[in-house]
Amino acid sequence: MARRCGWPAPRVLAVLLAYGVAIEVGQAFTPGRDPSLGDVLADAVGLALGVWRWPPVRPAT
Repeated sequence: MARRCGWPAPRVLAVLLAYGVAIEVGQAFTPGRDPSLGDVLADAVGLALGVWRWPPVRPAT
């Protein structure tokens, strides 16, 4: 779904990974929540698997 925005794949991946990092930073300031490097790594692995698993989406004609 994210590829349909028309951005190149590396840019989409960078934005999604930055979003995951931002969530972890936000958790540092939320009572009862702890940031985790493991969560960021899990996000990165999920993004890598997503790129590897699915072929690029072709625009509708």
